[in-house]
Amino acid sequence: MNEMNKEICKKDQRREKARKFIKTMFSRKMVIVAATGVVIFILLAIFAGIITPYNPNTTSPYETFQKPSATHWLGTDDYGRDILTRLIYGARVSLIVGVLAVVIACVIGVFLGLCAAYFGGIVDTVIMRLSEALMSIPRIMVALALIAIIGSSISDLAIVLAIPTIPGYIRMIRGQALSLKTSDYVRAVELQGANSFYVMLKHILPNAISPIIVMMTQQVGSTILMESGLSYVGIGISIPIASWGTMVSNGKNYLLNQPILAIAPGVCVALLVICLNVLGDGIRDALDPRLRGEI
Repeated sequence: MNEMNKEICKKDQRREKARKFIKTMFSRKMVIVAATGVVIFILLAIFAGIITPYNPNTTSPYETFQKPSATHWLGTDDYGRDILTRLIYGARVSLIVGVLAVVIACVIGVFLGLCAAYFGGIVDTVIMRLSEALMSIPRIMVALALIAIIGSSISDLAIVLAIPTIPGYIRMIRGQALSLKTSDYVRAVELQGANSFYVMLKHILPNAISPIIVMMTQQVGSTILMESGLSYVGIGISIPIASWGTMVSNGKNYLLNQPILAIAPGVCVALLVICLNVLGDGIRDALDPRLRGEI
């Protein structure tokens, strides 16, 4: 009976924490709007093939530069492709690249940062010196060099954009882990003979993950912005794959007679990045125990 009561208490505590998290996170209307915007972009990306009947890469020479109509809500581009369709499929490309790059950078950076903090000594020195060397090189220069070596497909671009952001995760998690590895509960687990990696992943990481979650949310936005910039200058996503950056690059040539070609994808990039940043601020507030009334 006592065990059952303990389990019930734990469940009640988890529900209360979840309730406070959600209440704090969505206490501001801007965060609600931002979260709604992110969800809309995600749904558009997932159900792109159902939402629009057009193929984003199919050209139609007889339908070039059509004005917005019931058939083509935002008109067509210089190849007769439906602009709205390409915007929807462009959201899929941007989100895949942004999320995949952040996940890759986070996994590698968190693991290296934990190792640097927990083992210290030569391990810490080597990891930190390498990360500082990588941080000293401008992100765009690293991306350009890696694209020339790896390529510019969607998966390649995710790797290219992940590598320059790894040092940020290393430094973030290292600082958190250094303060946690000397705590009593970690010492107690170590005295019981637990494996080093078990201690890092099971007892240190869960207590240091909050700032990493906030960082990941905000990094998705900056990574999408970087991907769009690379595609704009012609070294990102290859034509004819629908990408907001390539759409802006192509549309800049027709700003006078068909401005929507460049304005629409530019607005999409701005909206998604702003929504992700505001949502990241909301998550940061929700993870702060002082704002949840726990301190």
